[in-house]
Amino acid sequence: MGLRGAVAAAAALVIGAGTVALADSARPELAAAPAAPQVDATGTGSAAPAPAAAPAEAPARKVPARPAPVRPAKGVGAAAARAQCATISKPVGDGGFYDYAPPIQEPGAALVGWRERPEAGHNMDAAALGRGGDSLTRVPSMRSLVVVRNGKLAYERYYGTGSRRQSNNVHSASKSLIQALVGVAIERGQLSLDTTVAQALSKTMKVPASQGGVTVRQLLTMTSGLEWEEDETEYTVARSRNWVASILSRPRSGTRFNYSTGNTHVLSAMLKAVTGKSTCEFAAETVLGGLEIAPERWARDPQQVSAGGFNVYLTARELTRFGQLYLDNGMYRGKRVLPAATVTQARTITDRRQAYSAGWWVTDVGGVQVQSAWGWGGQYVCVIPAKGLVVTATQDTSHYDGAPAQDIDINQFLRQYVLPAAR
Repeated sequence: MGLRGAVAAAAALVIGAGTVALADSARPELAAAPAAPQVDATGTGSAAPAPAAAPAEAPARKVPARPAPVRPAKGVGAAAARAQCATISKPVGDGGFYDYAPPIQEPGAALVGWRERPEAGHNMDAAALGRGGDSLTRVPSMRSLVVVRNGKLAYERYYGTGSRRQSNNVHSASKSLIQALVGVAIERGQLSLDTTVAQALSKTMKVPASQGGVTVRQLLTMTSGLEWEEDETEYTVARSRNWVASILSRPRSGTRFNYSTGNTHVLSAMLKAVTGKSTCEFAAETVLGGLEIAPERWARDPQQVSAGGFNVYLTARELTRFGQLYLDNGMYRGKRVLPAATVTQARTITDRRQAYSAGWWVTDVGGVQVQSAWGWGGQYVCVIPAKGLVVTATQDTSHYDGAPAQDIDINQFLRQYVLPAAR
């Protein structure tokens, strides 16, 4: 979903201009084996030489055991993914582009991820977190706040009608999910960062020559050059019979940063074309299924293309588990869900002026890098590697008028309450 003017505000969120990407930790090298000692076998003294000593036996080479190979996590099977998506993948109810349906109550989502109460060992100041939680009661649309540190639940609070069972439209926070799915497709050889729209889609639709050269990299980093006015162009697209064709009919000019939900919807169409299944199904078989979570709703366009970076419903705990995946370098319960390169890409700023990477916003808050999945109306998943933190906040947008006072300033909240609480 569009960030309702957030692109212009994003630059103001960059507190320090020197934000740097975090590099992946290098895998430790195997230690060199010790060399066998040299043995002197000569006799000694003037008497008859003693029998030559047999060469000492070299000690056994001590080679550190290689770590067990990391097994990739498996999502649900193809048949289960199809059945799941047939249930949750529906067209937008009012015939528009964005879904304003009320939050969904999902009984099975109650205890995704963590225990019911904060766990010992998170090393956070509970009183400071409590003050932060109290400060959000003034926001009428506020529904959840979850703080996890070092994999342990530190704070969890729900507001108004919110609950662990409530699944909200996370809007553009789901653009980060599209980035994850593209990363998996790249690892499998189904896409590359240089794959063009024409290469992926020309077998399923007519792609205009100028727009056909747009690459996966450009779509991820919002530099496709396709003309787009966020929160306006979508409604023109929604009136067309073919959303992807409408997006690709937009004039193309340059490659400067321009935030566009059209870009990520085209990526969803490309994923469908190269994998042979909907983006919803691909997610169930890979990232979301690998995390043992499932959305409660995922809208689609008239051509059955899953909404690319909008109209996905997840609970606060499900969002937090997704953020934890990035904090843990793509690992979940000892298995790899995401390629490490995908995590690194998400932390690497491609447009410093806008603090954007690929599907994620990367800002500096109080000298600490914060990597955020950010959706319109107050949907946030903030990953803070230096502090071992994942912070999730959601708001109800079913009757949201976009007034700035309703959307929390997440960076100010982190600066004032969460970071000081992290001992």
